Amino acid sequence: MNKKILRECISFAWRKLKWHPEPFKHFSFVVSINKIVAIGYNRSTKKPLHSVTRNGYPKHSKIHAEFDAMSHLWLEGFEVVNVRLNNKGEFRNAAPCSCCLKLLKMFSCSMVYFTTSKGTIESWRIQ
Repeated sequence: MNKKILRECISFAWRKLKWHPEPFKHFSFVVSINKIVAIGYNRSTKKPLHSVTRNGYPKHSKIHAEFDAMSHLWLEGFEVVNVRLNNKGEFRNAAPCSCCLKLLKMFSCSMVYFTTSKGTIESWRIQ
């Protein structure tokens, strides 16, 4: 992935910092042929996603940024950039969870790039 696209993703996340309603701002960008083709973000849902409860409380109802981005398109052979910021605009760990990794693999994602709490960007090849 070229650095210009990574900078675009991070710049977009910084611009949307105040707008994002969650304490940790997690954005996911789907990139195909060096172009951002979809953007997703994490958020709470107004209703529980399932009727399952844990100790009498509704199960955690969050939509992950990767799932949100993937729900906007259907294509193969793409890459994903995950950016997570705290309220000060500092990088936080945006590595995909195991469920999101399975989703990315199912949709034929080839690479995922993500911010870390160390202030770096790391990548994983999806196999």
